[in-house]
Amino acid sequence: MKLRIHRYDDNIIEDLGISFAFTNSERNQLGCPRQWYFSYSQGLSTKRTSNAFAWGIAWHMLMEDLFNFWKEHDRLINHTDPFFNESFDKIEEFLEEEQANSEEVIKDMRIALEGYLIRYGDIFTQFRVVEVECALRYPIKDFNGNLFKTHLYLERIGDRLEIANIDAKKKIEYTMPFWVIGRADAIVQSRSSGELFVFDHKTTGSIKRFLSTCEVDPQLCSYAAMLEYEKTEGYLQKYKNNKVGGIIYGLTSNQSTSEPKVLKNGTFSKAKSNKIPSWVFKKFAGKDELYSSHLENLKDNVDPLWHQRMYYPLDRNSINRWKMESYGTARRLADMYRCLSLFEDADSWVAPRVPTCKSTGYCQFKEVCLNDNHIMRSYYKKENRIYWSK
Repeated sequence: MKLRIHRYDDNIIEDLGISFAFTNSERNQLGCPRQWYFSYSQGLSTKRTSNAFAWGIAWHMLMEDLFNFWKEHDRLINHTDPFFNESFDKIEEFLEEEQANSEEVIKDMRIALEGYLIRYGDIFTQFRVVEVECALRYPIKDFNGNLFKTHLYLERIGDRLEIANIDAKKKIEYTMPFWVIGRADAIVQSRSSGELFVFDHKTTGSIKRFLSTCEVDPQLCSYAAMLEYEKTEGYLQKYKNNKVGGIIYGLTSNQSTSEPKVLKNGTFSKAKSNKIPSWVFKKFAGKDELYSSHLENLKDNVDPLWHQRMYYPLDRNSINRWKMESYGTARRLADMYRCLSLFEDADSWVAPRVPTCKSTGYCQFKEVCLNDNHIMRSYYKKENRIYWSK
């Protein structure tokens, strides 16, 4: 039997067989047990992707193509290069499927791509792109360093096994190891030191707000731990002599921009409140010396609101702490899944609502959380996040 995880059709994941694997996303959703219940235990998701989420997926598609180009060619590329035509064709098709405003999103993404390549298009002078869209794993171990295994209850449905629900006629007990899995957007190697860095693309409405929270993001340590495992015991042993240096965040804002305001005297406004990036303003101002100092100000103070690159070195204590936290998460998840398989109405106490919910305005499950019934559930897609089949 092969392990089937939503969005992970990689051989190294499928070949884990009768194992349980969870992702950073599942761990993050445990912050609200009810949200985890709807998303992972019940496999629900909204039928329509939000514009912000669609923008993020589309940007990742574009960066995947760009980093593959750098991996193969290791040279500069201009945002007008015909290479990107196929990328934007794929993105347009995706956005139309998701019923997003493809014309508006692609316009904004082309502007963002131009700025990205102006600010960071010379990545290969410092780094060599060695892997793109790279699946990673780490086996959960207990506090004694032993492989963590525990039992779950599965049921056979057709030719596959699924986690048993309360109505299952026959529950089959399986003891299995637990893994954390993830996908690195890219792995880059320092040309000077040979160190490996996980490169993670992030899109956000506010880079400033994102930076205030990401320094305590356990996902940073998870990537480093998984990459260490793969290069010492897994499928990336060709890098076994290369140290893991840390994580690089490539941050991009999904905000829209506008054209510079033309004043009555025919010049362009240089007001600091106009958050127009330098590469957009320059298209209108050209080489006019009148705007040279303003362009420098935009480069220093506005451009970083659109694109930033952050480097996070990781220490051994942080990685070891993450490993123990993941052990705790594995035990918690196992208990939750077991209880949902065995006890009637277990969701009420296994996955209670948060007493003071601060996300009702934008939580995708707010309707079904307030009133969970078959009518409300009909507004959601349903698919298993994990199952096992041949």
